[in-house]
Amino acid sequence: MADVYQPWVAPTWTPSRTPSLPCYGGVNHRQMRVEQLPPRKVTLVQWHPPSPGFLKLNTDRSAFGQPGPASYGGLIRGEKGEWICGYAGNIGIRTSLTAEICGIYKGLCLIREKNLCRVMIETDCMAAISLISSREEVDDKHPMKRIIDECREIMASCGCFMVHTVREGNFCADMLAKLGHWLQSDYIELRDPPLEVTPYLSRDAVGFKYKRPLRHCAPKYVTYMCRRLAK
Repeated sequence: MADVYQPWVAPTWTPSRTPSLPCYGGVNHRQMRVEQLPPRKVTLVQWHPPSPGFLKLNTDRSAFGQPGPASYGGLIRGEKGEWICGYAGNIGIRTSLTAEICGIYKGLCLIREKNLCRVMIETDCMAAISLISSREEVDDKHPMKRIIDECREIMASCGCFMVHTVREGNFCADMLAKLGHWLQSDYIELRDPPLEVTPYLSRDAVGFKYKRPLRHCAPKYVTYMCRRLAK
């Protein structure tokens, strides 16, 4: 009688005990599962036009390294999101904060040159806002003291003020800043919007909303352990 073929089955292995994992903050990581974490939430962000009677200046910087190749860009728009003017520049090897302050300064100089007033200045760099909007005197040893003082002077004379935004609400200025890397000059004025910026201008004008993920507040060790258990 011929032998009946039986497929080979890999032997199963059962551990003698469950590996002990550390316990932090009363959380038993032996029973933790990745699905227990809340799903990542998102918020919708859009560019908001200025209030009636005001203009808005959006400015941003682009830097690769601290310091590294840096550039900046910005644009001024009206109540309906229409393009008024823009600018960009390549400033060589600088830190990101220096490039951000230079971008704000050049935008303020453009405001003064065109005799504009009541301009809201919007940027996604809170450090630059704190330095320029602060009422405290800038340290004499600060490398940007002269520019910061001049920014404050122009803002006071032209009735400007600064507000913070996030990157998703600042895409037009972000694109202009990236284009600044290709320039040979440290400053050029743009009378018309570049083709790369036009789609973002149209989206902002109609109130297009971008998704911005919200960060979890869970401790880093919880995320680390969940990744290990998921493998």
